[in-house]
Amino acid sequence: MATFRIHSAGQLNTQVQFQERTPGENALRERSGAWRNRGQPVFAAVQPVRGAERLQAGAVQATLDVIVIVRWRDWVTPDMRFLWRGQPYEIVAVVPVDGGREWLEISAVTGAADGRQL
Repeated sequence: MATFRIHSAGQLNTQVQFQERTPGENALRERSGAWRNRGQPVFAAVQPVRGAERLQAGAVQATLDVIVIVRWRDWVTPDMRFLWRGQPYEIVAVVPVDGGREWLEISAVTGAADGRQL
């Protein structure tokens, strides 16, 4: 998987809005809560992923659409999504860059797991 490096906060040149689900279940006991913003938009570096690059999770492969770098936030999880340029992205993986607590690398795919937009 391709990664890119952040050397300074000045490289964070766009903003993303993290979202989390509100509590709720439907009749089938599936999560059905609405999405709500978590905090304010944060500065990020976003790199679209080209062609056949894939993130492997066991035997399952998902095509990645973007890799995002943000400053460390301990509350960002794969259960969340983010909006970038008005488009929702489902978070596939959240990994500390170089194992530290300065930057997070977030792998994401277009859309939300439940198919809802906003």
